[in-house]
Amino acid sequence: MSNARHLTCTKNPIRINEENPRFTAKDALFNKVCGMFEECQAKFPTTFLNDEVKRYTMILADALWYLNGHFGCVQEKASHIPDIVAIPERFLDFEGFNDYKRKKQKCPNLQSNVLNGHAKTLLQLASKQFCVNWKDLHDDIENLATTFSSYSTFLDNSNKQQKEQQNKFTPSRQIEKVAWIDLDFSSLSSEVAICRYDPGGSNTTITYVWKLPANIPDAELLTSSTCIVQGLRQNLFEFHTRQMRRDFLYKFSNLGGSRIPPQIMRAIYAELTLDASADQNPEIDQRARMAILGEDPELIIDMRHLNKGRPGDTFNQFFEQLEKEVQSIMAADERRHNVEHIAHYISVPDLIKQVKSKLPNDAPIPSEPTVLFSFVLKNTHNNVSKLYKSKVPLRMTIQTRQLRASHMDDHFCAAMFKYMREYSVLYRDETTFVCLDDKSKLDFGEPSLALSSGVRGKKAIIRLNSMLSCLDHDCQSKGSLTPSVCLDVDIPDATDESFYRGQVTLGMKDSVFQPSNPFRHAVELQHILNLKGEQKPVLMLFTDGDPDHRVTYHAVKLALIILFKRLGLEMLVAGRTAPGHSWTNPAERIMSLLNLAFQNAALSRNECSSDMEQVLKSCGGMADIRRKAETVKDLKAGWIASLQQMITMLEERVKRVQLKGKSFSCIPPATNEKVIEFEREVNQIDPNIVMGQYTQQHLKRAERYKQFIERHCIERQYCFQIKRCNDEMCCKKPTKERPWVPDPMYSDANGTHYKKLEDVIGTETSEKDRPSAQKQTVTAVAEEQQGCKNSVLVGQNVRMTVDCTDCTKPRCIYSKLKLTPREMRGLKLLLNSHDYSCGAGITTDGHVLQGKVFVKLQLNCQSPIEFSYYSSGINGKLDLCCYCKAEGVQQDKELKKQFRVVLPVCQTCLDNHKPILKRNPIKK
Repeated sequence: MSNARHLTCTKNPIRINEENPRFTAKDALFNKVCGMFEECQAKFPTTFLNDEVKRYTMILADALWYLNGHFGCVQEKASHIPDIVAIPERFLDFEGFNDYKRKKQKCPNLQSNVLNGHAKTLLQLASKQFCVNWKDLHDDIENLATTFSSYSTFLDNSNKQQKEQQNKFTPSRQIEKVAWIDLDFSSLSSEVAICRYDPGGSNTTITYVWKLPANIPDAELLTSSTCIVQGLRQNLFEFHTRQMRRDFLYKFSNLGGSRIPPQIMRAIYAELTLDASADQNPEIDQRARMAILGEDPELIIDMRHLNKGRPGDTFNQFFEQLEKEVQSIMAADERRHNVEHIAHYISVPDLIKQVKSKLPNDAPIPSEPTVLFSFVLKNTHNNVSKLYKSKVPLRMTIQTRQLRASHMDDHFCAAMFKYMREYSVLYRDETTFVCLDDKSKLDFGEPSLALSSGVRGKKAIIRLNSMLSCLDHDCQSKGSLTPSVCLDVDIPDATDESFYRGQVTLGMKDSVFQPSNPFRHAVELQHILNLKGEQKPVLMLFTDGDPDHRVTYHAVKLALIILFKRLGLEMLVAGRTAPGHSWTNPAERIMSLLNLAFQNAALSRNECSSDMEQVLKSCGGMADIRRKAETVKDLKAGWIASLQQMITMLEERVKRVQLKGKSFSCIPPATNEKVIEFEREVNQIDPNIVMGQYTQQHLKRAERYKQFIERHCIERQYCFQIKRCNDEMCCKKPTKERPWVPDPMYSDANGTHYKKLEDVIGTETSEKDRPSAQKQTVTAVAEEQQGCKNSVLVGQNVRMTVDCTDCTKPRCIYSKLKLTPREMRGLKLLLNSHDYSCGAGITTDGHVLQGKVFVKLQLNCQSPIEFSYYSSGINGKLDLCCYCKAEGVQQDKELKKQFRVVLPVCQTCLDNHKPILKRNPIKK
């Protein structure tokens, strides 16, 4: 088996091109390592990619590169210290590539932790099966790893020993331990005594010789010699530790209330203690000794005290002008005067340039660090904060994405949500409270092209020597996934307790063939509630009011009515947030937890059959894939099958996320068959309803549907309620009589507060206190929300059209300037990943096209096709009826003689007494 594996190792590392202008010395070392591998017949498995081979080769190259400049030192230490293993002779030729002298840099010291890191990676390389087959080279790599490890241990031990010596309160080398007295009687005419003092290190040995009296007794000789040595003690230098010097400086540096310069304190300490330790600051300490020996008070030791610093008023003119500039900056948000949407200054040099342009030519201009340190400090706990002077009210910061849109009904909707919470607490044992929301779509790449999920992530935990990477979003994505979140709330005992707890269930849908719609959400919610077991009689839903959950849409109402009947509920309440206030939905807070599962994930689908892949290559987006699926058999099934492995992987990650100790669960998306079966039940509500046609115009003759709404429902702008009636011929009698959830009503004449639930429950209420009901939408409000004047929304500014998902009428997309090809590409990707409905915005918050492209907000599904559509020439279909989109409709010839612009209207709409839209009369 090993021979077969050895035979498959035939790949050599690819050398770096030496003709590349960015070829470096490290690249040359890498090429030499490659050459060594070729000489030793050290090959890598054929199945390895070139990048993987390069990564393994770079392990050895990085280790040798780090050791450059220290080969001689390591070898010299290894020659007399047994614990250090010498560098294998094979690698000695790799010295000299990292030449610090040529770079005019000081060679850095070897670090113990870095040496350990290289030792571990080298051992990992040596443990690979293909490396075991390298024989002698494998042994040398193991020995090199041992060299790194042993030298790291040596550095740790030396550092530990040095710290212990420096923290001692006595000198490391004391005179009693390094002074010897030798009595020599052999070669001299007189008897002498010799005292040698050897402190060690680079210091020379000091020798004292004195004559001894004749015939002196041994006891007296020893006593007299010891006395002489003690007399010489004052002339013998000692080497004190850092701890001894620190203790002296701590005791006497602030004596008398005046600060003594540190160089003077060091000179005093050395003079009194005969400390011969190396100078801390050689140049300054030498000046201090010269001043002491010279006994001249005029000598200057440190010239820094002559520098009085820059006069404090040098840059006053600059900073006064800067303060005026800051005061003149107006916040961009008219409702939040402390909020800016764009930085006025691009950088500190740009700030200096702008202020300098308004000053006289001879005005002193400070440097960039001086201006930067005049800002307000960012963090008082950082060491660098002591440099900031807070002279001008500026700071460096990053733009956040935490602004919340304002709406006139936000207080009303908050009161409505509070009523729903209080109602659920009041009927806690009988109520199920569910919050629904769709997370932003997750893009995925084509086979073998892993694309980022788009979730902004934090640092991830990965294996050493691995790289976490993916393709950029410039790579086209033909599909996406839509995660739908359902939070089954654990209703608390009191309203002021948290509703942000319960069981979270996620459904992952394919955006191409499983788009979100009210009926699909209802089917999936029914599945979730059935899995739960026993169904409670009251169901309360809370959503963010997107087109799939907007309770004013008839499609949403019909889906809720069918769900009400299928579950056998006695009461159903569906509420929504105010526009732009989805953050108030508890399900929205789940998204930050889901980001843990989706962040740092690169997604790509599996490959279909070759025939299917050829068809998919010709598709530019989701709309093209849907059209192709109508004609190509099995394309839909093949596409969905190619996503299953990716969806299973994401679901496995989601199940590892928890909310308050409860793990998330996942359900499969509702199949199209189940959704169609569910939607067919609209005919049981009213036989006159046609599937897929749920606009006001289509339901004009659905009398039974209207009667059901009148008898069983309460319709509001932000709430839709269904309840069983008391007629046993119509509905099964409810187990308990429950009141409707009331509308918020003002508690005072000023309209600042709403009444409590207990004050209004069981009474007849209305939406008269809803602000938007009091103030009808006017053009000014619409223009403010859409971001441009209606005068911009003209035919010459139409760049593209988009079809409404509900009424399918084409709506114009406007832009003041012609879009670049990149912007057009981004707009198409935006339209592919989001559904548009009449009256909604076209861009999401923070999108690059926000503020560049617009749609008219003063539209709904009953609004006719715009005049701009017919005058723009952007679309060839100009024979559409402006009311119902019927094709092949001609303009009224008589009216064409009287008006320059006449919109086509079909005969059916004329029979329904709809007027012909016209403008610009012809003057005669």
